[in-house]
Amino acid sequence: MNEPKRNSFPPLLAAVILVFLFFTGWSVWMAVKADPAVTDPDYYSKGLKYNRTLIEKRAAASLGWNLTTSLERGQLRIELRDRQGRPVPDATGEITLFSARSRTQQLPLRESGPGIYSVRLPAGLAGELRARIEFDRQGVRLMRDLLLNI
Repeated sequence: MNEPKRNSFPPLLAAVILVFLFFTGWSVWMAVKADPAVTDPDYYSKGLKYNRTLIEKRAAASLGWNLTTSLERGQLRIELRDRQGRPVPDATGEITLFSARSRTQQLPLRESGPGIYSVRLPAGLAGELRARIEFDRQGVRLMRDLLLNI
């Protein structure tokens, strides 16, 4: 009449283990079957470039380069100065314009005076425009992102 109580813990533990094994197997199957959309075939060179970019940024920061920008009638003017406020001449500069309405454009910056670089922006640009300015001089690189209101 008095039957001993059955312990329900072992079947419950077995069910949890089976569910875990099922989802582990399903995850492995999905990983093998799915397209590797997250991997980049060029990941190694991008990693090396990232390290080089960090070194260039540290070199530019140690030199204390500063940018001052102004925009008048479609002409973007950039002054590049060092920590003491002296112009930084003979740098190679480029601006990249990112527009939602048109394709990305890269334009060279021309030095119009010691440490003064300028570029005429293409006609037809209006509104907010993201841009990236890059300067390179003797292996030291400075990159700045801008938001232009045209």
